[in-house]
Amino acid sequence: MKKKFIFGLFILNSLLFASNSDKISLTKEEQNYLKNKKEIKMCLDPDWLPFEAIDKNKHIGMTSDIFDIFRKHIDTKIKLVPTNNWNESIEYAKARKCDIYSLASATPERLKYMNFTTPYLVTPIIIVTLPDKPFIDSISTIKNKKIGIVKGYAIANELRKKYPDINIVELKTLDEGLEKVSNGKIYAYIDNLLVCVYNIQRKYTNLKISGRLNEKVKLSVATRSDEPILNSIFQKFVDTLDEEKKQSIYTKWVWVKESREFDYSILWYISIIILISYIVFINRQLRLSKKNKKLKKSYAEIQNIIDTTIEAIIISENSICTNINKSAFKLFKIKNKDEMIGKPLSAFIAPESQEKVIKSMKKELMDTYEINIINSLGETIPAMVKGQNLDLNNKKIRISSIIDISELKNKEVQLVQTSKLESMKEIIENISHHWRQPLSSISTAATGMKIQKEYGLLVDEEFYKNCDEINDNAQYLSETINNFQNFLKEDNHKSKFNLKNSIDNFLTLLNSNIKSSDIEVILDLDKDIQIEGYKSELTQCLMNIFNNAKDVLIQKDIKKRYIFISTSLIEDNVMIVIKDNAGGIPEEVLPKIFEPYFTTKHQSQGTGLGLYMSYNLIVKKMNGKIEALNVSYDYDNNKYNGAEFKITLPIKKD
Repeated sequence: MKKKFIFGLFILNSLLFASNSDKISLTKEEQNYLKNKKEIKMCLDPDWLPFEAIDKNKHIGMTSDIFDIFRKHIDTKIKLVPTNNWNESIEYAKARKCDIYSLASATPERLKYMNFTTPYLVTPIIIVTLPDKPFIDSISTIKNKKIGIVKGYAIANELRKKYPDINIVELKTLDEGLEKVSNGKIYAYIDNLLVCVYNIQRKYTNLKISGRLNEKVKLSVATRSDEPILNSIFQKFVDTLDEEKKQSIYTKWVWVKESREFDYSILWYISIIILISYIVFINRQLRLSKKNKKLKKSYAEIQNIIDTTIEAIIISENSICTNINKSAFKLFKIKNKDEMIGKPLSAFIAPESQEKVIKSMKKELMDTYEINIINSLGETIPAMVKGQNLDLNNKKIRISSIIDISELKNKEVQLVQTSKLESMKEIIENISHHWRQPLSSISTAATGMKIQKEYGLLVDEEFYKNCDEINDNAQYLSETINNFQNFLKEDNHKSKFNLKNSIDNFLTLLNSNIKSSDIEVILDLDKDIQIEGYKSELTQCLMNIFNNAKDVLIQKDIKKRYIFISTSLIEDNVMIVIKDNAGGIPEEVLPKIFEPYFTTKHQSQGTGLGLYMSYNLIVKKMNGKIEALNVSYDYDNNKYNGAEFKITLPIKKD
């Protein structure tokens, strides 16, 4: 059984309740005050779970349960005064519309109109961002970026004092802040740890905690300053909070329950967040106090979490391996950490992948890429890597998570061959059509010469003419065989080839089928474009797209059938465009056409592998881009609609 994680240990270490005895004794003056008061009006933050919130005009959250305890000590009614947001609650305090606040922190400004009990909740302030943002060691590194804080929160004034030029965006609610970070409208959101973790876990799983401020929020019961006796009463309530009840309330609203399902869609996210917390939090705390038992326990637990991830994790400093997890033992086939720790990362990377890794390590943001790694036995393994750079106290730390994709690569090869086999029947039929005319010409010429020779009618001019015709047809047959053999070859290495020749060759293979389907192919090819890549597989990609266009033209019974193919060189990229006049791809289908096994054809006509394999070759193996769209265009004074496939490939300059 698997469990969902949040930083429970982190919260437990950070959240602090205060308590004393469980007896309460009110003075006569306090008793008379409550008797005459009859009703105490309370305001709160309407959107601040798990601490508190208003749901259908009802007070919910941790403070709701705590005030239920307070109510048992007095007969005076504590009435909720609903507000729309925290800033409105603060304005109510200034206008004396509320007598008490269930949870607030003291500031010089608020002390002008409110009194405060001693804090009964203390929690750290953290920074929330999207997962691709780097760790924030100091607020000064992001002060010029948009930082969201709920209007009226005390932390905003503290930050403005320290950083006068900080770019704070005031928000109405916490939910608005997390939503704006999620949509990229602001860079970060600042609030207390418990509230952010609670909401990220439930609604905003695409966000992460990227930093922690030195400041902490100290939360108290606030009372109106013109009735100081209220503060005296609630101070006694706070002093007598029962520890067991407080822990029960904490568990009810904060602790994460077990779940039978593990959300693999956020597996990368959890791994990177845990690792960042491991590096930053543990190392910082260890420098402050190496003998701190709690930190040693935290270190062990986080290391245990890292060791349970399915990816191999490598932590390096200045390109030297400093730590690994248990999954790395299996991937690299090592028996102990000493076989990797202290050694350069380059020792575990195949020579052909060294340059790609060096480029990735220079990037500031998280990067994902495929490389070949080398295990302790000298075996080369294809792997998917996600890497993140961190700059901690002038040390360059890199966290890399690695997954073996050799099985996926083997499946890819099988899929390529399956896709080729789908086309072979059609190609062989085309070859048979190609050969009929040349074979007939050869047979006619040879038979004619034999008869003429028997009857003494064969003259030199006729002999040489027939020999030339036989040779020309034989050369044509040989070229067809070569084209077919090239198509069947597996591309294990890149080679340089002429793009126009490659397109001409596959059109030659399909020539008879094109004619029998009554399709006119319009070509606009640059004869000088040279590509370095996988010739056979690129030919297969173009053939897949071409055949799909041909099939749709026939299926829809288009009278005038066109397929356009053009190539061009745009800066350092080659553009290949194939379009038809079959009316286009249905909009609901368009986003799915590159998915494996997706097809609109009958099962007997297609498997849905062609475009999927085309996408893999273009994007993953040749570092290009392929996109499909519906277009309208004019040709020969007529307007047509159809599907257009654009392939963009990088080209190396000589």
